[in-house]
Amino acid sequence: MAVRLFPSALRAASMAALVGCALIRPHQFKLLNQASREVTAVRVEFGDAVLNKDRLGVGEAISFSPATDTDGGVVLSYEFDGQRVEHQLGYVAPPVATVCDIRIVGRNVDGGCR
Repeated sequence: MAVRLFPSALRAASMAALVGCALIRPHQFKLLNQASREVTAVRVEFGDAVLNKDRLGVGEAISFSPATDTDGGVVLSYEFDGQRVEHQLGYVAPPVATVCDIRIVGRNVDGGCR
């Protein structure tokens, strides 16, 4: 007996394949300094991956694709006006890719992780 797939079944199979591809895309972290002055001692913890940067000037951006296969938090910390600031941004649970788009606005941040 032959199996016939109807157009709706083909669409569903195609969508399942696309969703599966989202699981294997790389993690991404983007950070933009929109504060009124530079921030220093910038540290991003992304699962077991860490990025350190001495300074991030006004309007300056950084991005990286952390290679992590360990569950863990996404934490951003930096110094602004002589005070240490820390934000818990999300959680990494591989193999699902986490994408973060964060903007520093003084002691606060805008954006998030998904």
